[in-house]
Amino acid sequence: MKFIYKFLSELINRALENVIKICGVSILVGFIFLWFIAKLENFPTFCVSVVALGFSYLAYYNSREKFRLDLFEKRYESYRNCMKFCSYLIQFGGLPDYEKDSDARKDVELIAAQSFRGEGYHLATFLFGKDVAELYGELNKIYAFFSAHPDYVIRQTPDNGRVKEIMDMKFEHIRYMNDILNRMPEIFSKYMNFSRY
Repeated sequence: MKFIYKFLSELINRALENVIKICGVSILVGFIFLWFIAKLENFPTFCVSVVALGFSYLAYYNSREKFRLDLFEKRYESYRNCMKFCSYLIQFGGLPDYEKDSDARKDVELIAAQSFRGEGYHLATFLFGKDVAELYGELNKIYAFFSAHPDYVIRQTPDNGRVKEIMDMKFEHIRYMNDILNRMPEIFSKYMNFSRY
């Protein structure tokens, strides 16, 4: 939070300095213009309007920066939840079992719902571009695979070649999750930049 506070205070100070410079120059130019047309009785009105214009610019600038910061925070939360989900899957080799670690399983399900399943998916389609939406769609398919094939079901399946196939798919998904985890900073970097929306 200190970073955000420092960032916002620096932006406000810079904007205020620019507004003061612009107002000062505008008042000086307005005074010279009014001097030449011999309408100096309009000078106080002109000064008030320039100051009002300066304040309206400050309001616009601050609301734009606030919007950008709010957008960054929502994107960062989705990014962080996606990283947590991938880390959980790699750490547990799939979804955690309800019997062994029910708290971790609940955490994974909550993280998945907040980032790429249900409401989180729809929110992400508004916050990010098509590339992240496609990534979230793939993560949703992987989540569905691990939900449909928990370890205890695989252990109870008769070994008729299907178990090896499921285990191969499981390891392939985990390798893919590791790849996604390594590529995430690159994928999300264009959406996590402070310098533009």
